[in-house]
Amino acid sequence: MTKSDLRELPRSLAPLSDESLPGYLLRLSCRLHVPVAHTAARTGLARRSGTNSNVFLPVRLLHRADDSPLANFIRTTRLSAVEATNLFTFPLGDRYGPLNPELMSHSNSRPLVRNARWFFGRWTRYCPDCLTGDGSPIQNQLGGPWKRHWRLPTVFACPHHRALLHNACPQCGNAALTDATNFLPRAAAEPLHPTLCRAPTHNRYLRAPQPPTCKNDLTTTAGRPVDDATMSVVLALQNRLLDLHNPHGPAVIGSVGWQQSAAQYFLDLRAVTWLILLSWPDTQGYAHTPTLADAVARTAENARIAAQGQRDRPGKRHPSTAYTDPPIDPLAAAAVFGIAEQLLATDYDATFAIFSPLISRARSIEPTMAHLQRALHASQPLRVTLSHHKHDVWKRGRERLVREHPELTPM
Repeated sequence: MTKSDLRELPRSLAPLSDESLPGYLLRLSCRLHVPVAHTAARTGLARRSGTNSNVFLPVRLLHRADDSPLANFIRTTRLSAVEATNLFTFPLGDRYGPLNPELMSHSNSRPLVRNARWFFGRWTRYCPDCLTGDGSPIQNQLGGPWKRHWRLPTVFACPHHRALLHNACPQCGNAALTDATNFLPRAAAEPLHPTLCRAPTHNRYLRAPQPPTCKNDLTTTAGRPVDDATMSVVLALQNRLLDLHNPHGPAVIGSVGWQQSAAQYFLDLRAVTWLILLSWPDTQGYAHTPTLADAVARTAENARIAAQGQRDRPGKRHPSTAYTDPPIDPLAAAAVFGIAEQLLATDYDATFAIFSPLISRARSIEPTMAHLQRALHASQPLRVTLSHHKHDVWKRGRERLVREHPELTPM
């Protein structure tokens, strides 16, 4: 589609709070009664040749658009530059380290999101009540927002509706908005309401070139039963983490006794996930409720099974991500990050006494864990803490840390 074809759309939409690009395209396409692929091409975000089915919506576009496509998108939708920019996830990187190109040592966003494991680029969590909408006429018609923050592993609950988020459609079992190549499934299919599941259904008795779409209403997904004590802990943790995600949130937070930015803190949170899982059940005492302890136990066991499977694969040595990937289950994510928060809240002088036994336990299970201890992109104090399990070596590392990094500020 040439630039001359990119005229203003006959109707547009104002973005909702924290709305993601996929969610906006779903609502806009539904309002215009056209496939999502048509809207993406018509606004200049994606190119097509001949048919809707040739439109490609890469995951990197979910994160950031190049200048020319972004300018076309702004012009055709009549959005402001701020409104359009805030549909993408790259602004979240200011507060979330795994999406911060400077902290992740990436000069551009493509490698940052292409294979990012701490960013859900090919699926999303969701809150059924948020998708239902707020009762306004436009949300009654098109539903509420598919939020950007739902694509971050550290967002696992909805404080407003006091509920855990969901990962998948309960009817077909597929992850929400999942697709192998695009950031939206069935982009060229018939227009669907934004709250309907777009995943293909697989019926072995049905022979068709294109499996039918699920179309289950995700706003009807039943809430997950969780005891009151656990839910109180989960929501309190989620509120603290959302404060760190908030651009107007705290400028610094303590991590093993030193001040760090919010973006760096999330990288430190990521860096201790493997230790919690690999040293389990030695970290069980940090779980606030039996329900949370059970969630970590299941996640740790699944990680061990996955790690063994990766080691048993024939051929060249395969890198293990079983212990470093974020927990997929929202309850397990809350449980693991709750323990991580407590470990990072440790005063630096006390870190050796707390971390050393956990590292020794992890070593007994995974002797070849040097790649985990290196904790790439973690803060310098945490890297020193994770790298040494002998007190004299740790002490020398602490002295060198203070000497070589005068910019570090104790909490």
